[in-house]
Amino acid sequence: MEETQSIKLPITRLSALEEQITHLEKQVKDLKSRCDAQYHVIDYLLKLLPNKKQLEIFFELKSLSDFYTSHPESLDVEFGRSTAYAQELHDFFLSLEYRRHQTNP
Repeated sequence: MEETQSIKLPITRLSALEEQITHLEKQVKDLKSRCDAQYHVIDYLLKLLPNKKQLEIFFELKSLSDFYTSHPESLDVEFGRSTAYAQELHDFFLSLEYRRHQTNP
């Protein structure tokens, strides 16, 4: 039989941790909203550009996304950013790709 251990914390400490978790969850939600707003603004600005320029930006972003996805160590060396940056860049590219296919089937 496997023994399970539980951590015993004083009620005040547990309450403080729960408050911190709630605060962090709100911060994550706010950051996601800000990120979504940035996507919207960038998408809006891209639509103001001629189609040829949109495609140039799209393929440059794809190239950058592909590079950092396959060479995550470059992020740390060049920019001091984590691999989460590469994932965010890739997600943004996929978002643009999806929108591009929605407007140009």
